[in-house]
Amino acid sequence: MFKLVKEAGCGAIGISISAILGGLVTMTAWHGWDWQWRDLRPFLFAAAAPWAMLFLGLLWLTWRRLWSGFETLIGGYDLDGIGPAEVRIVPYKGPGKLIDGVIPDDLRFFVETVTQTQDWTQRSWRGVKMPSGRRCDNEYWSQLIGVLRKTGVIVDAGPRATGRLTTKDAGEVMQLLGLN
Repeated sequence: MFKLVKEAGCGAIGISISAILGGLVTMTAWHGWDWQWRDLRPFLFAAAAPWAMLFLGLLWLTWRRLWSGFETLIGGYDLDGIGPAEVRIVPYKGPGKLIDGVIPDDLRFFVETVTQTQDWTQRSWRGVKMPSGRRCDNEYWSQLIGVLRKTGVIVDAGPRATGRLTTKDAGEVMQLLGLN
């Protein structure tokens, strides 16, 4: 808050000095050296305007701080209705433990579907909505296949080669992965 007051004060000083100097130059150009101080009144008013705005801004900031202190003093009631009346903390239930970056429910669904359909190609899985709500994209498919290749469920797979399943029993694959 001090930085705000300092910057506002510097701005007010700069505007005031420029208004007064502008007035002096204008009066000298208009009247020459023969001008009266009363001719400078509009420029002095222009120089005083930023200070009035600064005063009103500081008054508003002070009132706001005093009001929030008063609300805290009387027991935390929100009298003006600006702040939150009640704070609720909602627990986040995330996927929990991941298996090589894959959500276990998604891996279960993948294993069950692959063992039933014998189709684990990238093209057939692209865009499929998983139980976690995530859409299967190429990167997620690679993670899913990586888990099955690492455990030996899919073998002989590589670029342009689909490979083959070593077992078609979903329960056995789940037991290998520890998803029972």
